[in-house]
Amino acid sequence: MRLPALALLPLLAPTLAAEPVADRQLSVTLERLAGESWAAVEPGRVLEQGDQVRFRIASNLDGRLYVFNRNAEGASNLIFPREEIGADNALAPNHELLLPPGGDAFEISGPPGYEVVRWVVSPSDRPLGRTEIARFLAPPTASRPRPPLLAPSCDDTVLRSRSICVDNQAGAQSFADAPPGLAARAIEIGGDEKTAVVSASTSQDGVLVFEYRIAHR
Repeated sequence: MRLPALALLPLLAPTLAAEPVADRQLSVTLERLAGESWAAVEPGRVLEQGDQVRFRIASNLDGRLYVFNRNAEGASNLIFPREEIGADNALAPNHELLLPPGGDAFEISGPPGYEVVRWVVSPSDRPLGRTEIARFLAPPTASRPRPPLLAPSCDDTVLRSRSICVDNQAGAQSFADAPPGLAARAIEIGGDEKTAVVSASTSQDGVLVFEYRIAHR
């Protein structure tokens, strides 16, 4: 059987709509050591003194991750990167990170209240300098006062139905008060009952900043 000859005519490629670029996303899961194994907990779970926790982080972006902590008394410190737990703070797409890495953990201690863990992702080619890091560690001022010491409270509905204490003020939250000189991206916070997903449009410049409040008593 003979096949008909193909006519070599120029064809105009169909016009295709541009594929939308996915938002930049960072997912954060709080895990607690239960016995000898780690288990994800609700972002609002009220933790107890001595609980050991860590964060599991996944992202689809390139960047530099900085993590600051402000304890219930208002004192702030940089918890990542640090020589003691790891100085490589590079984020890469489809790469998972444990904080702290390995088998280490953060231990809950101090007066009842909230540990405010502040997450900052800067572009890979624009890591934060010492001055910018110092701004995140700056003590409270009249314009940025220290938050009042608040005791976590349980959501009665969750307490009755599941017998666990969940504070609705805990978990991932937006943080628009970036220090002077740093442009913060507008973000959206979603996810499921165990994982917070923070996303920002690729059309925006600047750092991605948000808070994760850990309630404890």
